[in-house]
Parts: sequence; structure tokens; C-alpha cells
Amino acid sequence: MLPKFLDALERVSGKEMILTIRPEYRIDKHLHHDTRGLLQKYAAKYLRGGLFYTLEYVFDRFRRNWQSDIMTTNKGKEIVTKETILCQRKMDSR
Repeated sequence: MLPKFLDALERVSGKEMILTIRPEYRIDKHLHHDTRGLLQKYAAKYLRGGLFYTLEYVFDRFRRNWQSDIMTTNKGKEIVTKETILCQRKMDSR
């Protein structure tokens, strides 16, 4: 569902998007799936060590049309549950 959600979000967004995203999900616990099944939808570089790297996927997905930057400061925190990112549409992408 993530690709469809991101496509819809991009269509309705004008110049900016602010997203709050969990940087990674445990595939077995959070996504109730296995890596092999997810490999049919996502590149292997996002599926490592039993985790789905959501933040990496979103950055790569929007890279062509958006400048994306992490707004939150989680340095020094042992567990990061969410990151807030600001996406600004590149001038020539619309």
C-alpha cells in the first residue's frame, strides 16, 4: 500500500509536504509479512536484517521531484520511533 499512498500524496501536494515516518519496521512483527513476499514489491536494498527501511524508501521514491530533509533531531537517542521530513517540490518537476 505504501507506493499507492505516496503516489496519491504527491498528486495532491503543491510545493511542500511534511511527513512523519517511522524510519524502519520489523518485517515479521510490524508488517506481518516475510522478506520474500516483500521482495516482489520492493528492492532488496530496503529489506535488510529483517527490517524494512521506510525512510530510505520514501527518500528514494521522491528524490527525482522533491528535495527532502529530516527536520527532527534524534541524535543521541537510543530509539528513534519517528522522523519528520520536509519535502519541497523541485522547480522543474510540475
